[in-house]
Amino acid sequence: MGIETVLLYGHCSPASVCEATDLLSLHVRRARLALEAKLKHHLSIDLALQVKNEIIVLKKADFQWKHDHLTLTAGFLKPPGGIERDSSTWVKPFPERSVVANFKQDRVIGLMASEWVVHHTVRLQAAAGHPPSGNFDAFEPEDVVLPPASVEPEDLATDPGNWDLFATLAYAPTPDLEVGLNATAHTAPDAGQGPNFSEPYETRIIQPVFYKGVFLGGGADLSWHDANLRASAEVVAFANGDTIPHTDALGNALEPTRAKRGVAGYAVLGFTPNGAYGPAIENSPLLSGYQLLLRGEFLTVSPGGDGSATSTAGFGSVTGGIEWQAEKQLRLQVDLAVQHYNESVDPKNHNAWREYAEVWGQVLL
Repeated sequence: MGIETVLLYGHCSPASVCEATDLLSLHVRRARLALEAKLKHHLSIDLALQVKNEIIVLKKADFQWKHDHLTLTAGFLKPPGGIERDSSTWVKPFPERSVVANFKQDRVIGLMASEWVVHHTVRLQAAAGHPPSGNFDAFEPEDVVLPPASVEPEDLATDPGNWDLFATLAYAPTPDLEVGLNATAHTAPDAGQGPNFSEPYETRIIQPVFYKGVFLGGGADLSWHDANLRASAEVVAFANGDTIPHTDALGNALEPTRAKRGVAGYAVLGFTPNGAYGPAIENSPLLSGYQLLLRGEFLTVSPGGDGSATSTAGFGSVTGGIEWQAEKQLRLQVDLAVQHYNESVDPKNHNAWREYAEVWGQVLL
């Protein structure tokens, strides 16, 4: 069982652009109940329910077969997606994931294989599945956009041509170093949902779009630590098929139909004077003590969200924080972030500056 509660304050300027210039909220960011049953013949079953931003969803429902260094998983599962997506949400350095995570689908219904090779220094992972429909935690519910009228619901959920494919390779020669590559592809012969372009505090950079064709993404990641320092970084690039635009009452396109492409990345540095870090393959989590954290991130997407077919939306952010692993089950954290959006993002954030302050409490049993 785990629960994260957050006190969030946000400010945006200039007021003439921002939808909300000030906000203050106290809410349950996520609360999860997870059950695992160990069975005979190397089998196990996992089931998890989650409340996320006061919305209840099915988080996980799968069974595994694990023997030696090979694990096979089937059901509603989390596919491989790089160091940030693969690491547990409860131990990543910042409770809010970076913009890179938006390029990776969080859950699919399908099959997954994971195997350690080369004397347990190389991990190979691959998965294939379909995007789920209904009350599944596959996309951030607060970022979902209704499809254009021309898109049939079955094109998104039950079209046999819609497949999500994932693959990662991680090299971990020692417990304090991991280097990885990842790739993803989503096939959508008639219609598919593109990634959510939102920053970590859930303000939209540009509207998600629906596309026809293939989404392709690829990236690289790194995680390292020694006794007092930790560093992690990731970069990803993507391109998808032509946009299926929303239209007005006269049938005119409300957004560019040109295929979207983009790049995103982040780097996180941490310093602990008295703590200890866990394995790099798990994103070098803080196991005890406290650490000072700093993260920089960026995102560019073309065409942007201003309606121009030649524009490029841009976003950048710097976040600092202090994480304290007070007990094995208790984590406290304070974050401060400054963000900037350019003139080609969603109209509600044109040339906006946003500042956020958070106080987190996490209990994990």
